[in-house]
Amino acid sequence: MDKNRQTRILSVFEGAIYNGFFLITQGFLGTGLALEFGASEPVIALIGVLPSVSQFIQLLAPSFLRIVKSRKRAMMICASASRLSTAFIPITLALGINRQSLLLTILAFFSLAASLTGNYWVSIIRDVAPLKGAARFFSMRNVIFTFTNMFITLFYAFILDSVPGRMGFILITAFGVA
Repeated sequence: MDKNRQTRILSVFEGAIYNGFFLITQGFLGTGLALEFGASEPVIALIGVLPSVSQFIQLLAPSFLRIVKSRKRAMMICASASRLSTAFIPITLALGINRQSLLLTILAFFSLAASLTGNYWVSIIRDVAPLKGAARFFSMRNVIFTFTNMFITLFYAFILDSVPGRMGFILITAFGVA
């Protein structure tokens, strides 16, 4: 298997795994998590707009790339920072450290780093998805993500129904981080 094909396949798996956590920050899961941290309505609203607002950090992507000198390295640093920051959510919940400011800080860091990750990812994937087959690759990727998101959302809802309250959110955030 050629390296570009392998990279495209791995990008689909990585994207599905990423969505496993991203779903927790959105919709009923994000609201429930925010409530577990005692978030007020304004903080819940802020958490809801973090993904959109964090897009502004992409203006710094060229500067960070000049420092790091490699798109792949820049993407890996940002992706690692984004994913590792989320590991604090189940830990803080388990320890009973559930302050809204802490959740807002973690999710802001996650959103900012994820925004930069996406910027570098698009730049890299253009090199590995040939123009001729790009439409097919991206449409298949989106179909896989749609089914993965449906499955994960139902799975998380099942966990929250079976294990209510803080422990349910510890389980789904731990699963999403893993």
